[in-house]
Amino acid sequence: MESPSSPSVLSGDYWQRKLAELMIYAANNPLQFLFNVLIILSPFFAISAFLSWKLMRAIDKEQKENKFKVKRGVNIAKIRRGTKKDS
Repeated sequence: MESPSSPSVLSGDYWQRKLAELMIYAANNPLQFLFNVLIILSPFFAISAFLSWKLMRAIDKEQKENKFKVKRGVNIAKIRRGTKKDS
């Protein structure tokens, strides 16, 4: 059984106490707190930048393909119109 001094992780009191400890730490050591936050979040920033770059490349490729298809369709239509006039 749990003693009253160690509340369950699922209880709201536990999370309130942990949040208060974190706020006190951030108030006492603001630069260290920001450094830790940036260290923790930097892999997510890198992943986000990489995925944005891949998405940009995919969109550019799709736009080039669509532009080529439209140009091709216009050229085919011109050729068909030209052959109908010759006939």
